[in-house]
Amino acid sequence: HRGTGVYAQAICGSLPGSSRWQDVVRSSNGPTAKATCPTGTSLTACSCHSFWKMCTGAKASGHTCTVFKANDPESRHVSAQARCGAIPGSYDWQEVLSGPPAVHSSSVEVLCPDGTTLTGCTCYSTSRACVGALSEGNRCTAFGTRVGVSVYAQARCGTMPRQTITTTHTTTSTTTRAPAWVEVHFGQS
Repeated sequence: HRGTGVYAQAICGSLPGSSRWQDVVRSSNGPTAKATCPTGTSLTACSCHSFWKMCTGAKASGHTCTVFKANDPESRHVSAQARCGAIPGSYDWQEVLSGPPAVHSSSVEVLCPDGTTLTGCTCYSTSRACVGALSEGNRCTAFGTRVGVSVYAQARCGTMPRQTITTTHTTTSTTTRAPAWVEVHFGQS
C-alpha cells in the first residue's frame, strides 16, 4: 500500500463444519459484472479483477458481489469474484459502507459491528480512485489515489458460530469461544 509495490492480503479463519467453499467468477464487458453465491452458501468476500486496470470497485449485497468498471471505449472485461461457503450457525450477514473520506485524507475506514466478524474488505469509487483496501481485525480501510477523492470502504461482516473446545487432563472442561481469524499479507516492493 501507499504506492510502493503490489500487495495481496488474505483473511483466514478456521470454521469447523463449514463446507462447499468455492469462488464464483463472472465476467462482463458492460459497466458491471455480478457473481452470486449458490443457495445454501454465504457470501464472505467480494473482489474485482481486470487485466486492464478497469475496476472502479466492488460491493457486496446479500449473496451477490457486484463490481464496477470505468468507462471503456474498447469494451474490455472486468470479473466479479464471490467467495462463498456454507457456514452452519452463521447469521446476521451484512455490509457496512463507510462515508467518503475527509477532505484532507486519501483513506477511509469502517468497522464491523460488535459481535460480528469481518470476512471481506473492499474499496469502491465512482471515479477510478481506488488503490486498494486492507483489513485489520474488524476494521476495513480503503485507500484512494490522492487526497480528496471519493472512495468508500465496505466491510462484509457476519456472526460466526461459537466453537466448543474440549480439553482433557485429569478433569474435562469445555469452553465456548468465537473462531480465531488472522490476516495474511504478501508483498512485492
